[in-house]
Amino acid sequence: MQAFFTGLITGFLIVIPIGPINVSVISTGMVRDRLSAFAIGFGGSVMDFTYFFIILHGLLLFHPGEAAALFIKLGGVCFLLAVGILITKASPANIDLRKPKPVKRSSLPGFFLLGIFLYVSNPTLIVTLSAILATIASWSLLPVTKAGRLVFCTGAGIGSALWYWLLVFLTFRLREKLAGKALIIINRACGLLIVLLALYMGISLMMDILGS
Repeated sequence: MQAFFTGLITGFLIVIPIGPINVSVISTGMVRDRLSAFAIGFGGSVMDFTYFFIILHGLLLFHPGEAAALFIKLGGVCFLLAVGILITKASPANIDLRKPKPVKRSSLPGFFLLGIFLYVSNPTLIVTLSAILATIASWSLLPVTKAGRLVFCTGAGIGSALWYWLLVFLTFRLREKLAGKALIIINRACGLLIVLLALYMGISLMMDILGS
């Protein structure tokens, strides 16, 4: 049980800082429905479980060369930039908040995949998670058995999903109190934040290239 609750708390806390997935969950919640917004976060939660599982078992899916790594990073920057621009163009002005937009079941996998793409678009995330796990290990809180590690990773995924569900809940509580123009401002601010994050990643990448 200790492994599960340690993973649960870790997974919940690591996804609270603002990032592309949180912003996309908020923006989608402003203009669509709860399930669509949560599907994005759930995609990120699945990747939290996957990344933790890979790191804990000392496995990397592949070891890309410098050229491949550069291509992956550049692709992530372009993807985030495109998502940010699309969000800024979305307009929730004509949405009746008393009648949320009906869920199209066929569209949920697309939002789920969007969450995964947003997650993997940050190539430095695995380094951050590795540092977090190293810190937890220094406190002797990481399980040593394979079963214990699986339980820890499951707890981390569930903890991550709990945060996104809470974020969706808070977004809809806020949405019901706002007028159409306020929704447009918030939605465009979310899109702009993702654009800024993409530009920051792009500048960091450029500085790494020039410095190497």
